[in-house]
Parts: sequence; C-alpha cells; structure tokens
Amino acid sequence: MALEERLQELILRSYDNPYADKLCKCGKGFCLVSCRYDGCFRYPISCESCYVKEHYRNPFHWALVWLPDKAIWVQRDFSQLCGGSAIQLEHHDGLPCSGTKNDTGFIITHTNGVHDTRVRFCGCLDAPDHIEQLMNASLFPATTLDHKSAFTHAVLKQFHMHNLQSKCGAYDYIYSLRRLTDNVTTVKVPVSHFQLVYTILTVFRTHTKHF
Repeated sequence: MALEERLQELILRSYDNPYADKLCKCGKGFCLVSCRYDGCFRYPISCESCYVKEHYRNPFHWALVWLPDKAIWVQRDFSQLCGGSAIQLEHHDGLPCSGTKNDTGFIITHTNGVHDTRVRFCGCLDAPDHIEQLMNASLFPATTLDHKSAFTHAVLKQFHMHNLQSKCGAYDYIYSLRRLTDNVTTVKVPVSHFQLVYTILTVFRTHTKHF
C-alpha cells in the first residue's frame, strides 16, 4: 500500500469510534466523549461524567461527542455535558459553590474558538467581586458592568503576537476563531465583540509589559 493511501486510511480511522458500545472505565456510561485537539494527548474516550470530572481545570477544551445514530463526532462546549456543567470560579477544587444559586450564561473567547458556556461565580461571604473572580481565573471581562463575556489572557497574548508579526486585524482574527468554533454554520456562532479587542489589548499590554 502506498504511503499516501496508508495515511488516508489512518486519518479516516480517526473519525470512527470503535468503543461506542463499550462501558466507560467508571461503569456508569458508554464511551461517547473524546478530546483530541486541545492538548489532551491520547485522552481515552469516556462517558460525559468522566470527561467533566477530568476537565474541570480545562473547561475550554472542546468535547467531541459521538452520535451513534449518525456515526459522527460533534463538537460541544464543556457546559453542554451532564445536563449543563458550569465553570466554577474561586473554588479551586472545582466543586459547586454553596453560596451560588444560579449559573450565568457567558461568552468566553479562547485560542480555540468562541465558547457559549456557563460560569458559576463564587457566592461565599468572603468572595471578591465578579471582576476580581474573572481576573483571578485569567479571564479579562469585556465590559465592567454587565459581566456576560470575557477573553482569556491566552487569546489576548496570541492575538498580540499575530497582530505584531503578521498585522492580522481583530476582525479577521476573531472571525477565524468563530470558524474554529463552527466552520459550517459560522453565522450561528455568538458574536465576540472584535471592536473591543484593541481596547482590551491596549489595557492588557499596559498592565503586563513590565513582565
């Protein structure tokens, strides 16, 4: 078999799920969730519950969920698993905060796309305000009033490098992130405010340049 044919076969094999009818190692669900493209090297295909448990510190990894009836992988956000998981702030153990009753819908822009996710602010009596909680989690709030969107420090750093090296503008950079989120129905991806990127980046540069 020619090398090109062999490579094509191996690529096509990666789009299959040979473990779809097998129980996860926890014994509570089937192996229907994977993580391939966000730094999880050889992450074993697992059930939703195990994926959430393993990714509470990496909530911006895209989950690939296998649909047995269609035999395809679909990309899902962390919050779309287990009936609506949420990114818990301040509590470093990842456990839900007893002082918080409701989760907040949030748009978070990261280096791998735009996440329509859910955030759970800490509601403990000694908890800092929402801006400090976001900043402590390396999330730069897009606005200072109604906190519903943020940029990760990583995506601001990456855009800074692209902007300096290739002169990539905020519009093209954000649109590329939207395509990473959904390259088929890109218009359905939540609009990240690219107009704010330069303003936020200026503030970010000013306060981090001494590092």
